[in-house]
Amino acid sequence: MPRRDDIHTILIIGSGPIVIGQGCEFDYSGVQACKSLKAEGYRVVLVNSNPATIMTDPSLADRTYIEPVTPDAVRKIIAREAETGTPVDAVLPTLGGQTGLNCACALHDSGVLEEFGVEMIGADRGAISRAEDREQFAAVCAEAGLATPESKTVTTLDEGRAFLEQIGLPAIIRPAFTLGGWGGGIAYNTDEFDELVTRGLRASMIGQVQIDRSLLGWKEYELEVVRDKKDNCVIVCGIENIDPMGVHTGDSITVAPILTLTDKEYQTLRDAAITIMRGVGVETGGSNVQFAVNPNPEPDSDGRRRFDFVVVEMNPRVSRSSALASKATGFPIAKIAAKLAVGYTLDELRNDITGTTSACFEPSIDYVVTKMPRWTFEKFPEADETLTTQMKSVGEAMAIGRTFKESLQKAVRSMDVKRFGLGLDRNDKWLAAMRAAEREGVALETVLPSPEIDTDNTTSDPVAGGRVRLGLRTADGQPIEWPIAEDKLRRKLGVPSQGRLYYIRYAFKMGWTVERVFEQTKIDPFFLDQILQLVEFEDVLCGYDSLEDVPREVLFEAKRLGYSDAQLANLYLGTINSETILKVRRHRESLGVRPVFKCVDTCAAEFEAITPYYYSTYQPGWKEVDSPESCATAVARSREIPPEDEIGGDPAKEKIIILGGGPNRIGQGIEFDYCCVHAAFAARDLGFESVMINSNPETVSTDYDTSDLLFFEPLTLEDTLNVIERLNQRGPSGSGGSSPVDRHNPVRGVVVQFGGQTPLNLAHGLALAGVPLLGTSLDSIDLAEDRERFDTLLEKLDLKRPPGATVYSIEEAVTRAQALGYPVLVRPSYVLGGRGMEICADEHALRHFMTNALRISDQDNAPVLIDKFLDGAVEIDVDVVADFPASVGQASRLSSSRSSASQRKTGETPVPPGHSPPQAIIAGVMEHIEHAGVHSGDSTCAIPPFTLSPRTVEHIRDIARDLARELNICGLMNIQLAVKDDEIYIIEVNPRASRTVPFVGKAKHEAWAAAAARAMMGVPLAEQGVTEKPDTGVYAVKAPVFPFQKFPGVDFVLGPEMRSTGEVMGVDVALPNAYLKALLAAGTRLPSEGGVFISVRED
Repeated sequence: MPRRDDIHTILIIGSGPIVIGQGCEFDYSGVQACKSLKAEGYRVVLVNSNPATIMTDPSLADRTYIEPVTPDAVRKIIAREAETGTPVDAVLPTLGGQTGLNCACALHDSGVLEEFGVEMIGADRGAISRAEDREQFAAVCAEAGLATPESKTVTTLDEGRAFLEQIGLPAIIRPAFTLGGWGGGIAYNTDEFDELVTRGLRASMIGQVQIDRSLLGWKEYELEVVRDKKDNCVIVCGIENIDPMGVHTGDSITVAPILTLTDKEYQTLRDAAITIMRGVGVETGGSNVQFAVNPNPEPDSDGRRRFDFVVVEMNPRVSRSSALASKATGFPIAKIAAKLAVGYTLDELRNDITGTTSACFEPSIDYVVTKMPRWTFEKFPEADETLTTQMKSVGEAMAIGRTFKESLQKAVRSMDVKRFGLGLDRNDKWLAAMRAAEREGVALETVLPSPEIDTDNTTSDPVAGGRVRLGLRTADGQPIEWPIAEDKLRRKLGVPSQGRLYYIRYAFKMGWTVERVFEQTKIDPFFLDQILQLVEFEDVLCGYDSLEDVPREVLFEAKRLGYSDAQLANLYLGTINSETILKVRRHRESLGVRPVFKCVDTCAAEFEAITPYYYSTYQPGWKEVDSPESCATAVARSREIPPEDEIGGDPAKEKIIILGGGPNRIGQGIEFDYCCVHAAFAARDLGFESVMINSNPETVSTDYDTSDLLFFEPLTLEDTLNVIERLNQRGPSGSGGSSPVDRHNPVRGVVVQFGGQTPLNLAHGLALAGVPLLGTSLDSIDLAEDRERFDTLLEKLDLKRPPGATVYSIEEAVTRAQALGYPVLVRPSYVLGGRGMEICADEHALRHFMTNALRISDQDNAPVLIDKFLDGAVEIDVDVVADFPASVGQASRLSSSRSSASQRKTGETPVPPGHSPPQAIIAGVMEHIEHAGVHSGDSTCAIPPFTLSPRTVEHIRDIARDLARELNICGLMNIQLAVKDDEIYIIEVNPRASRTVPFVGKAKHEAWAAAAARAMMGVPLAEQGVTEKPDTGVYAVKAPVFPFQKFPGVDFVLGPEMRSTGEVMGVDVALPNAYLKALLAAGTRLPSEGGVFISVRED
């Protein structure tokens, strides 16, 4: 079918701010849609309120509106487009999550689309209603002969109570037209039932909830379906939830492909999904269908096991799972959906991965993908960590391995929560208890739980009388207790929570059987047995006294099962740090135990793949040879195992590696992915081969066409060095050697300052391994973090900062705080998002929060900073782009390696750049609206400043330039200052990308991240033509979005620790109007009566 020529302008509605249940996966889908539709010649108009997205960059759409995603705002946009002679012909509602879908439905229902002659494409209003309206969807399934859970759709609490009398408790409440299960949950008593139904009716756009008979314990599956107008249907991916029904799919660990169904059972679900797609009437695009399968069905009349399943729900749009399925298979669902919406059919579209097969070809994968959610309950200590049908995670990571065991362990270490695998790390209670018992000569099975943990972290006699003494803890401060009390273990297994996976391992360590663990968790025995196999292999590893004693075949098997170098370092060397990890690495490589890289090809190697999308694994068969040299020979003789891995690209071309941010979390989100994407684009434009390493399936950075090479790997020192060594031809087919880089290698450097704190934490280890870091030097990063060195720098520049001190213990903190005077601000170093920060008004509060601050830093033995709190100050944020050389040696090396893109493409000799003097450009000065002490990520701020005098603003600019020069900043820098009584105080300097960079770029109409990336790659700012931008004549306001509705009972008063999940932007010529737009975009409903709590400065 040819593309439609009767439409010319297509409106894409974005998803708005990042919230729990709707993350940056919709930035990914929106970018895919904008690019594919523009490539087809359509004019694209985009509306979104989130400035941190790539999709709101001016280059992505023909016209971009950063406005609230509300029916009123979108109507004005449609009207304006009509007035300018470029009327909107169609709206594509299925790529902006639930927010975009609900907005499009409201526009249809209010007659706006009909008024302006706008067609809904992708899915019409009737199809959306049949999928989202619980009652209509149940009717569609019934007509198709498919069972749904016994349920009733109600619009009042009384109706709900009447139905509850029929089905009994527990009951599941599911509101219609909501996101992430918002408003729903599981009711175990009548009080909970009344509360959930009432809340669900308020949350539903149509005032409707579905009450289901409980299916707790049933297995849950998802199928991603794509359909075209010729009724071609393909199943892109089947996803299996490890956690059973009762846990929201966004909070469940999931795997692909489906591992616990027979082929016949899978085909049954496949047929059902396609039947539903047709019955609902989604003509084109992608949808997600969820099923529940009874793990213990009643046998049929012949005594045979029946396949008993029900249809749970359907999302008639691109969803969170669609992004996961796209990254798991390489099939770009959003891109295909956009093209199908304008008339193409699946058989007319090519598979980007192979370049030869059609999009009708269902993906087939020969690896296992594991998705693991990322929670941030540490930000909400009062919140209930129990996982239910209402989603609570803020991000996720994805890992790829040849086996489930390898994939699972890679997923765990992708979480960036100081866990490097399922066990054997510093937070493993079993290993810590074992070591304590060995030191004291006590049998491990006699070590009992400690009744209480003292704040003192030292003890001279950790085990006495068969009990762990007070104060013995794991690295994250948790008490060491072994064996775990029976009632506690049953509770940890039976109640889903973020730590349940580790307690499953503990249960096996305590001798529980798979059957017994299944009774508590209802997790399929297949997965439990896989975890048990890991536990049993740990016994093999623990049987060796030292790393050198471990045979090569055992070490290889450990790596094949996903064990990290960090786990081995902790087991055999006693601790985890860069030095011990590198020591394990050198020993492992001396035995020829190295990973290979395999390609994500959508077809299980049936066809050749042309896209550079890779994951690492340990190839079976390598353990059969004795040396790296004989490895290559032996492998070459095998038809099943290639002589080298599958990495393509130009091996001689210089490469720039960008480290992403890993899973989204509060404090480190989409803003940093925005910067990483621009870095990849900049490297490609300069003629380098851009390489992305990241583990987040939701992001634009992990799209296979964002960079030249994509590695879906955990962001750890080990995994990053594996990629660097392979790109430098030192992998299995290379010459070996202990150093991953030298001046002849194609990897010119690694960008660590764009992905947030996660890649910055790797900087020390990478430098120790000899890896060149692009941009600001490691010494400058340490200078900004080291209190004493930074104070010396401030004295040199005659700059002030609040009086403070650096401390390493609680007692030292108490002494210094008494000298400073309360209130004081407690701030751990090397953290992001204000983690552990607190304003302490007295010694009691200080002691409490210091206990937490001492253990949460991402660096070993990191200090805690204590500052006198400046009450009543005005807080200021400044973003800076600079190109000062880190050192003479580094500057000359990068300069000599740079040339223009045209020179690289024509093969000419690189020419050093001109001698443009280095400079610091002020990207933006932002004034906070909230009072000082509220984290900058949680504070509403505005550009330009609105209460500061021009003289003060210019003084701030001069201070920022001076700091950039003295710190030799090359790239991005963020400064936080406070102004009190006309005095300017430096609060902190971050020599990296900040979360405000995208906002400042949108406010100033300049891609600052791209300019900074080019400077880091050797192109001075002067040569780029980048200059400071004057104010644009409008106010831009950035407002945070909070997840408090997901955590009832949590204190919503803001402080120095960040708690927001996303942000929005409002723009207007008047500051009040810009502020109002930002509030509306954030979903704030301004009350017309009653009391309100206001947290602003007293100005």
